[in-house]
Amino acid sequence: MERKRKILHGNADCEPHAHVNKRRHILREPRPRLGRHEYTIGWICAIVTEYVAGQALLDEEHECPHNLPLHNAGHYTLGKIGPHNVVMAVLPECGTSAATAVARDMLHSFPNVSIGLMVGIGGGAPTQNNDIRLGDIVVGTARNGQSSVVQYDFGKTRQGQSFQHTGLLNQPPWRLSTAVNGLQARHKRNGHQIEETISDALDDYPNLRSEYTRPSMDSDKLYRSSVVHPSMPDRPCAAVCGYDPSKLVDRPARAVDKLVVHYGVIASANQVMRDALARDTLAMENNFLCFEMEAAGLSNTLPCLVIRGICDYSDSHKSKAWQGYAAIAAAAYAKDLLNELSPLCSPTPAPTSSQLRNLEVAVSGKRLIDERRKLLLESLAFDQIDARQKTIKRAHAKTCKWVLKSSQYLDWRDHTKRDIHYGFFWIKGKPGTGKSTLMKFISKNFPKKMQQSTLLAFFFNARGEQLEKSTIGMYRSLLYQLIESFPQHQTIVDFSALKVTNSGPLDWTLESLKDLFEEAVLNLQSLSVTCFIDALDECDENEIRDMVSFFEHIAEATTRKSVSFQVCFSSRHYPYITISKAVSLVLEGQEGHQDDIVSYVSSELKIGDSEIAQQIRLDLQARASGVFMWVVLVVDILNKEYDGGRMHRIRQRLREIPDDLNTLFRDILIRDHHHRDELLLCIQWVLFAKEPLRPEQLYFAILSGAENDPTEAILDWNPEEITSDIMRRFILDSSKGLTEITKSKSPKVQFIHESVKDFLLKKNGLN
Repeated sequence: MERKRKILHGNADCEPHAHVNKRRHILREPRPRLGRHEYTIGWICAIVTEYVAGQALLDEEHECPHNLPLHNAGHYTLGKIGPHNVVMAVLPECGTSAATAVARDMLHSFPNVSIGLMVGIGGGAPTQNNDIRLGDIVVGTARNGQSSVVQYDFGKTRQGQSFQHTGLLNQPPWRLSTAVNGLQARHKRNGHQIEETISDALDDYPNLRSEYTRPSMDSDKLYRSSVVHPSMPDRPCAAVCGYDPSKLVDRPARAVDKLVVHYGVIASANQVMRDALARDTLAMENNFLCFEMEAAGLSNTLPCLVIRGICDYSDSHKSKAWQGYAAIAAAAYAKDLLNELSPLCSPTPAPTSSQLRNLEVAVSGKRLIDERRKLLLESLAFDQIDARQKTIKRAHAKTCKWVLKSSQYLDWRDHTKRDIHYGFFWIKGKPGTGKSTLMKFISKNFPKKMQQSTLLAFFFNARGEQLEKSTIGMYRSLLYQLIESFPQHQTIVDFSALKVTNSGPLDWTLESLKDLFEEAVLNLQSLSVTCFIDALDECDENEIRDMVSFFEHIAEATTRKSVSFQVCFSSRHYPYITISKAVSLVLEGQEGHQDDIVSYVSSELKIGDSEIAQQIRLDLQARASGVFMWVVLVVDILNKEYDGGRMHRIRQRLREIPDDLNTLFRDILIRDHHHRDELLLCIQWVLFAKEPLRPEQLYFAILSGAENDPTEAILDWNPEEITSDIMRRFILDSSKGLTEITKSKSPKVQFIHESVKDFLLKKNGLN
């Protein structure tokens, strides 16, 4: 509470280490401290909810400069997004005058800020022409001679005439407006990834999920303008106003359940809009898309772009349920925009003569080391380096927490017991039990309180490219993460001794990678490293045996040198690989794992709460045998029966579903005869392609075999009509949900689990 009070009262300081930013391991290395002249982007928020959302989207955070002006009254968080150095500020109170004061302080403290962003929440103004929903985003852009932001309570009234707005507010900088157009075109062509950006941020900050996760769409109710919420602010609309269809505006469901970005005029004033009739009048007369309270005070001080996530409908039915999601959605769009905006050049103060002399002494050696380090990182990186980890869905909200309290996990974390386990923790389970999800959960929730510590993670992927399923790829990934995590510590790797040139990529061998990894780990000294290696069974058995033996060798050496080195493995029970010392956790039989299945079924099997529904849940849980993938697939099947109005069929359908995962795959593939040719083509291409295919490659590969004349569809492909989302839905439908698209810079299609591939190849599944 004290921290929040400091922010709201505008103390002249910068945000302390309040969060753990996992993108850049902020708490594992000293934060950069830049000069105040190096910041070019100003990001202003009105309330703490918006401020936290912006902080969660930073790629890295910076220390506050030492030389802020004495009388500055702002509160700042400094950091970087893409190529831009960003300074974030929060207002002491809502309103245009507060925004003006904060913007002036910011420009005084950071004189090279030339582009402003006002990022936060606003009230939507839905009309027949503008289908605005909760969670959507409105970006202020000029339309038909109007400014992007209009102060609707500032103007003049003449007898016999309607109220006239007077004066024009400054427009966003020209280069920012062109970046908005470029981003709009990219989103129109490829679809946006805003939900994915939000998901990544909430993975980085799990404690924000309760406030910033998207609410159920069932809570998005637009009341008719004549329906006024009674003067009982603490009573929810569901209780006071009700959901009678006669009180609600009938709006069809969207074809694609994704937020929409709207571009147009934003209305600003020094008052909260809570009048649906006034909202409608102003929106119809001026084509306003949303209402807010701060932008008008900012535009003439710091030319800025206003970005608003819609959290209510500017009526008497306001609630805070959507504020968190709306705030982080707006922040995610702002981040996407900054990545679209080309870097800004900022003049820097001239260095002193002593600084120049010191620089001349150090620059030649440091430049060489930095160049070698950069080339080394480039040679270690590869396209799908973290694709598997990103593609694994995060754990269901109420699951996996038990493992952090298990005796096995606590023993592994206990350094006084290192002689017993040598820092190894091995999680084992049957195919489909949820090992990878559990590994991702543990790694995301692993304590990172030490500044000089880092996490390294690699998830083997037998369905991926060669480097994704080999120990060469694993060592390259671990080394890349390790060297990137500690850029200030040359002693980890002697860059000056490496024969790295820019003549071409290094031809890494297994032994050279092992040597370099051992050198780096043994040179950690007071630093700490924890490795998470998932799905050992998805790599060649001989390679895994060699890797485990090598890690045991490193563990013994680090124990002697008092270096903190820990490893968490996960695998199936077969192949059985022995390790001399380790803490072992077998998922089958774990009470917490069974409780996770119960929690998932209770939450995700949406068939009502009748006695029959409860018995169906109990029957499903009893048959799961600890296999989470079986549960997920069966829940999806039963939900589809319920959604089709076939409640009477659900119990019988559950009886028909096989207990065995392989037999369930067969049942999924043969039960539905719809588009069988597309199913077979999809399975064959994913199974036998020389390398994983991109979604568009697989889409047209299926069409080329399934259509009588596919030439026209291929040659006349219009990306605006056949979008990436359409391709995604076609691929998932063709494969009956047994494929997925990886989350990476170059997305690929693969089976949802290695057990699907095992079934098709080893269990004669293609027949």
